[in-house]
Amino acid sequence: GHFETYDIPFHVAKFDVSLTAFLHGDNLTFDFQYCTDLYKKETIERMAEHFLNVLKDAAHHPELVLSEIRMMSEDEKDIILHTFNHEKTDGPKNKTVSRLFEER
Repeated sequence: GHFETYDIPFHVAKFDVSLTAFLHGDNLTFDFQYCTDLYKKETIERMAEHFLNVLKDAAHHPELVLSEIRMMSEDEKDIILHTFNHEKTDGPKNKTVSRLFEER
C-alpha cells in the first residue's frame, strides 16, 4: 500500500472518523478524515494500515472467512505477542481482574 497525506479545503471533520473510497481508472483511493481532537495522526495511520491488510488478505485469499482475515502485520503481531506480553507484574497470581476490582 501507498500512503500519502494531503490538506483538504475544509478544516472541520463532519464525523469522528470517516472513510471514503474513490475510483480513479483502475485505482481505488481511500480518504480517511478524522477529528484531530480525538485521534492522533499515528492512530489513523495504524488504522489505515490495518484496513489495507484486511483488503490485501481478502483479495489474495477470497476463500477465507472473516475471522481468518489478518488485520495486523506479522511485525506488529510479533511485537504485541512477544514484547507487551512479557511485562512483569507484581500483582497476585491467583486472582482474576474482576476479583481485584471487587476488593478495591
